[in-house]
Amino acid sequence: MIKVKVKYLNNSIEIEFPIDESNLLSQLQTLFKNEIDKQLIASKRIKFLIDEVIEPKDLSAIEYSVVNLDELNYLAKRMDSFVDKEFKQFYAAANYFGMNKMKELINLTFNLQHYTLIQDFSSKENIGKTHLMNKLGGMSEEEMEKTDFASVGRELINSGTGKITEYGLLFENTDVPLEDVYDGQVFPLYVYKDCVAIVGIKFKEKTEYAYLPCDNIEFDNAVKRLGAYTLDQCEIGLAEINITDKRCCDCFKEVFMNEDIYSVNLLAAALDGVNNYDKLSAAFQLADVNDSKSLSTIAQELDSFIYLPEVSDHDDLARHWIEVNKYELEYDLEDYFLFDQYGEEVESETQGMFISGGGYIYIENNQTLQDILDTNEGESIVRGVM
Repeated sequence: MIKVKVKYLNNSIEIEFPIDESNLLSQLQTLFKNEIDKQLIASKRIKFLIDEVIEPKDLSAIEYSVVNLDELNYLAKRMDSFVDKEFKQFYAAANYFGMNKMKELINLTFNLQHYTLIQDFSSKENIGKTHLMNKLGGMSEEEMEKTDFASVGRELINSGTGKITEYGLLFENTDVPLEDVYDGQVFPLYVYKDCVAIVGIKFKEKTEYAYLPCDNIEFDNAVKRLGAYTLDQCEIGLAEINITDKRCCDCFKEVFMNEDIYSVNLLAAALDGVNNYDKLSAAFQLADVNDSKSLSTIAQELDSFIYLPEVSDHDDLARHWIEVNKYELEYDLEDYFLFDQYGEEVESETQGMFISGGGYIYIENNQTLQDILDTNEGESIVRGVM
């Protein structure tokens, strides 16, 4: 988490990063009184002065510099995944080498293996293990058994290349090349949190990524960073889909192929948080629809559906129905009861469907499918996606 005081002219506001785009835009607009300035913010034509770094103080080097807040937000997302030793590694390298530009700080998050920070000097073995585990990114048990960590630690300390910092002794691993992962224009692929899908937005030779669901304004920001004028100029492709059920995944792909990215994002917002894809898949099969609006509505109204994964035929359905409704059936008459026939009556009454692969689904409380599909008629917002 990075908390800073952002200043524009004589106005300032405290903002905590990482932050979602719509919330960032909303907070920034409180700095301005007129619509022209608000439009400038929306178009990202304004950079902001970091008047104070409230937290962490280790990043105080960026105080009084003018920064792109999208870059600061991306940096905060990268740092959000750090463990304690990585934070200290990062701060030690950044402060010792005087890194205070967003591009170099972002690239540093991708290059921590280039630096070894030694804080524990209790044994040469610990020093060697810390050094190699950091430099190599990990080791197998077999490799660790064959390695003389004490010798590695001794060699590192005796090299005399350690740089004294307030966080410990910092070594630069010159045999690990520094990579310019962030070019200062488009952000590298980085999955900050769980998402339904990732799309790549390509213009000329560069690609930006959007993690769905997201605020629609993020598509506009990606276009601006790419140097395009409109989203129509860009090529959009599916980079990753995190939907475990094949039917639901196929429905998502079909929407992607046939509708615009905003409709795809709408569907992703509806699918976000779904924890029973088997039930959703069954509901999609019952509804037999393929447009984003209908699929989104079904996902949002999934509680209106009753899914019975253990019911595979009319006999199962009849027995389930009798049990759930606590109907009395004399034990000595059970062998003569026409369960199949009664199951057919239940199917007709509930207007449900037996699902290919097993299971039965219907809509509760005598609602019709059309009742469900009409639920969100005219609404343009789904879970904050605008």
